[in-house]
Amino acid sequence: MARRLFEASKTVDLEKPREDPMHVVDPSTIESEFWRNGVETTVLISSLSGARNLCIFEQRIAEACGAPSHVHSDEEVLTVIEGCADVWVGNERIRLAPNQSVLIPANTRHQFMNMGSGTLRVRAVLSAPYFETMYSDPERHVVRWKKDMVRPER
Repeated sequence: MARRLFEASKTVDLEKPREDPMHVVDPSTIESEFWRNGVETTVLISSLSGARNLCIFEQRIAEACGAPSHVHSDEEVLTVIEGCADVWVGNERIRLAPNQSVLIPANTRHQFMNMGSGTLRVRAVLSAPYFETMYSDPERHVVRWKKDMVRPER
């Protein structure tokens, strides 16, 4: 007997092959990107790997480094994996320890900084299949990992 999974108003047959194949991600095979001094980024899931509604990436941040004040048009969940981060969301500031997360509402200015004595490791999840950020200076507007985008040469 085939197992079935019920979703909202339809039944999905778990024994039937998916129309879009499962994507398995092995972070050890992904080349990191260096966005700015002290910040190493590895994209785990994005439109480039078949995602339709989310983007997941990890960052390793050196002491006293972080992300400057910026805005995303989508929600973000920022989780500390190792280290200690000060996070500013709107006018609020909080210190996050390992395994703590903060939900950052869409269109809300935020930033974070490594406040510990070692490397800070965070995982970010955005409710869009690519990374887009806006800074106060429109010249710094950034879009990454969008499927039909041509990636710049390194």
